[in-house]
Amino acid sequence: MEEKKKLYLLLDDWDNDRNFVGRELDVIYDKFDVTIVCDTAHTPPDDRFDCLIYKEPAKYHMLKGMFKALFDKDTWTEIMRAATYRSEVRSHALTRISEALRFYVKSYLYYVFLKENNCYEDGVIYYLYWNFRKCYAITHEKDKYPNSRVISRIHGYDLYDDQIPSGFQPFKPVMDRKLDKLIFVSEHGMEYYLSKYHLDKSDKYELRCLGTSDHAKTVPYIYRNDIEIVSCSRVDQIKRVGRIAEALSYINDVTVHWTHFGSGVLLEEVKKHCKELLDDKANITYELKGQVDNAAIHAFYREHQVDVFVTASSSEGNPVSVMEAMSYGIPIIAPAICNFPNMIKGCGILVPPDCKAEDIADAIGKLANMPEKDIRQLRHDVRGKWDRSFNGDKNNNSFVELLDSL
Repeated sequence: MEEKKKLYLLLDDWDNDRNFVGRELDVIYDKFDVTIVCDTAHTPPDDRFDCLIYKEPAKYHMLKGMFKALFDKDTWTEIMRAATYRSEVRSHALTRISEALRFYVKSYLYYVFLKENNCYEDGVIYYLYWNFRKCYAITHEKDKYPNSRVISRIHGYDLYDDQIPSGFQPFKPVMDRKLDKLIFVSEHGMEYYLSKYHLDKSDKYELRCLGTSDHAKTVPYIYRNDIEIVSCSRVDQIKRVGRIAEALSYINDVTVHWTHFGSGVLLEEVKKHCKELLDDKANITYELKGQVDNAAIHAFYREHQVDVFVTASSSEGNPVSVMEAMSYGIPIIAPAICNFPNMIKGCGILVPPDCKAEDIADAIGKLANMPEKDIRQLRHDVRGKWDRSFNGDKNNNSFVELLDSL
């Protein structure tokens, strides 16, 4: 039997990232000898994969990293860039410089951990799921391992300035020069990155959408006047879940049941908001499920006729939650931000980027009053768009072929 190629898959938190990696790992396993390196894993990967859980090295390594930063030309390049950087987020130059120094030291600590666990090898593939500190820990050492290849995905917090407090993404140009491939999950993300860093399109940069598995054995669609709404996300400032509750408070002529899956720092605040806005409305019922297993969400989709999926998020790539809903033919209401205009074109209703509650309410009303023929066609189109663009089995096989070609 032909020996498998060695591949290191570097993740953040396994329990979160496995929702993204999904069945991609099954396809990767067929081709590669995989070692997963992640920060935490409350539910460890199965025994097909070696797994290393990150442990921060001894404190003196932090001091050593700070010392090394002072003598690394990468650091001074980033300090100069940080000092003059123009961002959509207002921040002081010292804040950006501090971000760059913290990034370097954290990356160095990760380097120490990898080195101590013999993870630097020649002739292997490093697959970074996020284009952040772990990526720099690998690319910084790449010249020492000329026969190894480094490929990184890039999503949201590791791409957009407005998703980190300093408004500054450190070491992006430095990492870019050492990468063999940078994989974008959305058209908007690729356009943003190339424009931000004044880069030309090349074979290094590829659009490879994530995808979801085909679970879509749903209850038969029945045309009706009441509306079943689902949302699925963290409950925080970016996701603006409370905006959905506000939208429902404007609806008086349609019977609506809203189910939200997901938890977060603002969950209790949103519960209170719902109680104040919706408990006295006879036509509105709601249920905030909190954090649930992904299988429970799919069970809900299979057992309930969901009429619309709503997101009010202020920043996104191609969210898995939306792709999963699309696999069931569920129309989407989303703000016209980031990649949503490309992602859900012809698959629902876009509302303005500021996503006012009235806009969401109007969109729900339009779907509720859509003729049966049109709504059936829309659901057919949604499912078709998912199959063309976000079918996980197709996308995973294509992506693993790319890894194998490296």
